[in-house]
Amino acid sequence: MRGAAAVVAGVAVVTGVGAVLVAGQSPDVLVSATAHPRVVAASTVTLSCPGWPLGRHTETDVVVAIPATGARTTRAARAHDRAVRIARLSPASQPLGRLTSRGDSLVTRLATPSGVVGAGSLAAGVTAVQWSRSTGDTGSGTAAAACRPPADDWWFDGVDTSVRSTSSLVLSNLSTAVAVVDLEFFGPHGTVQQATGRGVAVAARSSRALNLARFAPGLDALTVRVHAAQGRVVAAVQSLRQETTSPQGIESTPAGSAPATDVYVNAGFAGNTGQRLSITNPGSREALVQVQVIDANGQFVPTTLTDVRIPPGTVVVKEVGLVTRGAQAALHLTSTVPVTAASATVVRDGVDDVAVTSSSPPLTDPAVVPIVPGTAVSLAFVSGARTASTVSIDVVDDSGTSLSERDVPISGSALSTWVVPERIEAAYVVITADAAAHLHGVAHYRGKGGITALPILSGTYTVTRPVVSPAVAP
Repeated sequence: MRGAAAVVAGVAVVTGVGAVLVAGQSPDVLVSATAHPRVVAASTVTLSCPGWPLGRHTETDVVVAIPATGARTTRAARAHDRAVRIARLSPASQPLGRLTSRGDSLVTRLATPSGVVGAGSLAAGVTAVQWSRSTGDTGSGTAAAACRPPADDWWFDGVDTSVRSTSSLVLSNLSTAVAVVDLEFFGPHGTVQQATGRGVAVAARSSRALNLARFAPGLDALTVRVHAAQGRVVAAVQSLRQETTSPQGIESTPAGSAPATDVYVNAGFAGNTGQRLSITNPGSREALVQVQVIDANGQFVPTTLTDVRIPPGTVVVKEVGLVTRGAQAALHLTSTVPVTAASATVVRDGVDDVAVTSSSPPLTDPAVVPIVPGTAVSLAFVSGARTASTVSIDVVDDSGTSLSERDVPISGSALSTWVVPERIEAAYVVITADAAAHLHGVAHYRGKGGITALPILSGTYTVTRPVVSPAVAP
């Protein structure tokens, strides 16, 4: 899990489809007796970037940053700081770059394989984000994806396997043992029964890309669940969309939160009416869902989104562009049974492109959002606690120097937004929110290459240390 933490002793980042290993180990420490469970920094953290398996005409970079603030480390932990390295997968490869102090950041082109290696408390709170640009004959647009740690359960809503789209599921196994996953598919007509989705093996220290049309073809509203039956994996969905011979954009579909009865879908893009909401009921009982729109003016429930019925194992799609009237808006779903949801926005503004926003966990500690040259970046927040608060935003350059720091007011009943000033040559922004506000956030990127959205995720990984008692001598 993620949360406020003292130290992350090691970190690993692996890029999928020509993956990259990033691994570190902590110095030896003595385990002391503890009377109560404690949340502490993970001793090892591994992240994986999915790469881009669809076509040759796509350039992909990885942005890596270590914010100067965020991970609350001790003086003793800082004594073990080591450089964070960017390297290829081969153990004998030479580093492609280094981060040697807090506040550092760098951008490196994804090779095959390539990645990030970190160890020691310096790696605490390290953030890695993949940025892809496609301008070739077979695609256009931009796509951003957070590099994520392994998990045993992944959910992806709003996936398109129709004839106009090529969608690939990338599975990365960062461990030294084989991982086995089961795939489940939910569509507009119910659960897709597909025996070949069971027992998919991923070799140790490797990744593989699967064409989702092989499992569930011809669906423009598909939800994919990846469940690890053995080991853990990092999963990602990448899509290339076309209308006849005209490219319509690329997108990294963000992984959403697990099914829940209370779901916040991050805000979609403004100025467009082509916005669709996909709601999935993976359970065995019918879901009755109410959808609340949250925009800059407040909250309301449209009559067309009141008491939406979702049969078991089914995806229901609702057009919401006309409801939001092209305004930037988040969506709050309350359901009688657990559901998942995502929203897809299509723009035709010079370059056709698509962006998907999903649900994401509330911020519990500082998060990092990279700034990409040539793109306008805006942040959108909604409070799950329905209380007014503030969020601290620190704009930082590539040397770790703070260029601008401000507190942005957050409404308890409306969507709150902030635009990163374009005149500032920043590398990234650090976002710190009050955990009690249950703040959900997303970063929107818009440029000549298209649009993409990146969920704002807390940047420190923690584990719960159990009660430890001294052994009693016999």
